[in-house]
Amino acid sequence: MKTPEKMSAKIVLISHESMLYGAPRSLSLIEQHLRSDYSTRIVTFGRGDLVNDIQQSGGTVNIVSNCALYPDENAGTKITARVWRNILRIQRRICALWSFFSLLIFVRSSDLVYVNTVLRLSPILAARLLGKTVILHVREAENYLQPTSRWQKQRLNMILNGAQHIICVSSAVKQILLANPDLKVKADNVSVVYNGISVSQFKNQSHSSPHLADELEIDKNAVLVGFVGNTTHRKGLDIFIEAAAGILKKSNNVHFVICGGTPDDLRPYKQSVETLQIGSHVHFLGFRHDISSVLRDVDIFAMLSRCEPFARVNLEASAMHCAIVATAVDGNVEIFKNGQNAILIPSNNTQSVIDALLGLLSDQKHCQVLAQNAFETVEQSFTLEKTHAEIQSIIEYTLMQTRAIS
Repeated sequence: MKTPEKMSAKIVLISHESMLYGAPRSLSLIEQHLRSDYSTRIVTFGRGDLVNDIQQSGGTVNIVSNCALYPDENAGTKITARVWRNILRIQRRICALWSFFSLLIFVRSSDLVYVNTVLRLSPILAARLLGKTVILHVREAENYLQPTSRWQKQRLNMILNGAQHIICVSSAVKQILLANPDLKVKADNVSVVYNGISVSQFKNQSHSSPHLADELEIDKNAVLVGFVGNTTHRKGLDIFIEAAAGILKKSNNVHFVICGGTPDDLRPYKQSVETLQIGSHVHFLGFRHDISSVLRDVDIFAMLSRCEPFARVNLEASAMHCAIVATAVDGNVEIFKNGQNAILIPSNNTQSVIDALLGLLSDQKHCQVLAQNAFETVEQSFTLEKTHAEIQSIIEYTLMQTRAIS
C-alpha cells in the first residue's frame, strides 16, 4: 500500500536515448517498479526505443532535443561544408539552451531527480540550480570514468559531486571512482546495486518465435556461438570475428550470430567478414528486441568486452542456459568464476577466445555444467526483485534525508 509520503513524492528519471540495450532496459524496469509507489516520469534526450517502451507500458515520458545537428562532410564543396558547420554550430547552441529550459520545467516539479548516465551534465546543472536532490546511477565503464583532459575531469567532477547519492552497477565501477584522486568522490555517498532480471519473465518472452536455424536457413545440428551488444570498440566484436575465422579453420559445424548495431555500425565488421571469407558462417541479425529468443537458440555466448561495468546480457544469457566465455574484466568477474559457471579469459586476446571456444565445442558435458551453474547463479544472486528493493531503499532514504534537512 502506498503511504502518503510515497504518493506525494515525484521522481523524474533522466536518460540519454539509444537502442534498447542493457542500461535503458534496466531504467525502464526500474521506472515501472517505482510507478506503483511514486509519481514518476521519464525524460529522454531524443526519441528512441526507450520512449516507445515506456509509452507501451503506460508510463509518462517527455522528450527534450538531443541537439544532434551535424553536417554531411561529403556533401557539397569545402566552402559550403564549412558554412553549414558554422550554421549548425549556432543551431546546436540555441537548441541546447532550449533543451535546458525544457529540462528545468520537468525538474522543477520533482522531489528527486534520478539520472541514469554520466554522459549528460545538464540534468545535474538543472537540479543544482533548482536545489533538487539527485541520485546518479553510474552504468559506464572506465572509458568514461577515467578522463584525461582538464575539462573532462572538471565536467565529470561536476556530475559526480552534484549527486547526493551515487549508485554503481558493480564494485569495479565503485573502485574506479574512489581510486581516482582527480574525482573527489566520498565513499559514504556510493552504493553498489547489481543489475537483476526476472528469469521466468525473460524466458517466457522467447516462446513464439521460430528457431534461429530456421530463420538463418542453416543446419539445425550446428552449434551457435552468439554475440549480443552494441558495436563499440570496447565490446570486442572485432575479436569475435577474428576468433570465428580461426575456429572455422578447424571446425565447419559452427555458426556465429551477431545481434546488435545499426547498418552503419555493422558495415566495417561485414567488410572484415567478407575479407576473411567466412560470410556463410557469420550472421548479422542487427538490433533485435527479442533478445530472449536469440539467446534461447545460442549454445555458447561470448562476452568479449575490453572493459565492462556490468553487462545485463550476461544475466540474460545465463538465464537461457548458454555456456559462457567471458573476459576477466570489471563486472564480469563479479558474476562468473572461471571453470565453475563460465570460462574466463584475458581481454583483447583472440587466441584465448579460440582456445576457450574450441574447448567447449569438444566437450558438450562441460558446456552443460557451466550453463546450469550460470543459471543457478543468476536465479539465486541477481534477481530483479533484489535490484529493485535495493534501489527503492536508497530512494526512500535519500528522500527522508532531504525532508529532514528541509
